[in-house]
Amino acid sequence: DSPEATDQFLQMVAEFQPTACCCFDDLLAVWVARACHKQGISIPDEMSIVGVDDYGLAAHFWPPLTTVHLDLDEVGRVAFRMLNGLIEADCLAGGGEIIPGHLVERASTKAPSQKRAGAIA
Repeated sequence: DSPEATDQFLQMVAEFQPTACCCFDDLLAVWVARACHKQGISIPDEMSIVGVDDYGLAAHFWPPLTTVHLDLDEVGRVAFRMLNGLIEADCLAGGGEIIPGHLVERASTKAPSQKRAGAIA
């Protein structure tokens, strides 16, 4: 929880006035929500927040976090298979694989108001 990172994030929010933030995992989404709360930004009224991975705390955070649920066992299997392929090929460059997930809608998101809907370019 870096004060510099929080300041930079809040400066970006002040400049661009986004209505939503999609984070690469739920822990970052909680950090974003905390930074918004400290600044008096209402979740989800002023900022919707979405995480990824449906980590155990997502449903218990306030407001409960909207997230993309991933099958973490499948993520592990794919990561192992990809790493094993890179090792066998003696290569550091590889491709990617899409792992299906599904949206778990909770209370950290809502449609933006008409007033704010055009705020992001």
